[in-house]
Amino acid sequence: MASVEIEARVKSERRLRYISLVVLYFAICIPIKGATDTIVLATGSWCPYICPETFSEAGLNDEPGFVVEIVREILNEHGHQIKLAIVPWSRAIRGASNGSYDGLLGTVPATVPEMIFPERGQSFYHMCFFTRVDSTWKYEGVKSLTSVRLGVVQDYDYDNGGELDQYIQHEINGYWVIPISGEDKDALKTNVRRIEQGRVDVIIDGREVIDYYFKDKEKTVREAGCISRDEMYVAFSPMNERAQEYAEIMSKGMVRLRTSGKLEKILAKYGVKDWQ
Repeated sequence: MASVEIEARVKSERRLRYISLVVLYFAICIPIKGATDTIVLATGSWCPYICPETFSEAGLNDEPGFVVEIVREILNEHGHQIKLAIVPWSRAIRGASNGSYDGLLGTVPATVPEMIFPERGQSFYHMCFFTRVDSTWKYEGVKSLTSVRLGVVQDYDYDNGGELDQYIQHEINGYWVIPISGEDKDALKTNVRRIEQGRVDVIIDGREVIDYYFKDKEKTVREAGCISRDEMYVAFSPMNERAQEYAEIMSKGMVRLRTSGKLEKILAKYGVKDWQ
């Protein structure tokens, strides 16, 4: 009788060990949906879109830029944290493409067509031309650029691969288009300084970026025409196996932010209106 009980106990213990091993296997092999992770996004400095000068070692403050707030709000809802790597734009592109970063914040499909984009944009950009205040030049299509020296930043796309970008690429090694390195982390400041010093006749940048740059100083440039407004995105590295998941979260999140009124509240903090 005792031997029968012992044998039964041994079989029971073996069965429990087997079940435990099976449970442990599945716990290791099956990813937990919605598990918290940190998504590292490479980007540059374009206040009021992205404002790294307001960051601290403790992380993002209450006004890190409206694009940062939009992306943070959506990803946080799904248990994801974001961390920004503020690097020169050319380096940001390389790092996001090769998987050193999880994504690129503030870009368009023409810049990194190999990356994974949400269906809906997280922001907009309205590129405008700026001259010295004493200039009378006005942008009237690409043909009007053939008489001025245009200051641009290497690796920037200004109209999502359109006519302007094509002109810049064609002339970038000539006299009329004068680039500064995409490795310049102070590209905006450098470009403004070039036009103030007369080294270029015209620069191109986002209207909101230029307005923010001069908000506390005398404006030394004048707006001389703009091109169409386009959407801007957070794009995810194809090297990240969850890139498509993140992109879908962003697309659905933009719909929720709009319908809930949260998007309007975020933009209002920076004096910006919804672009749709």
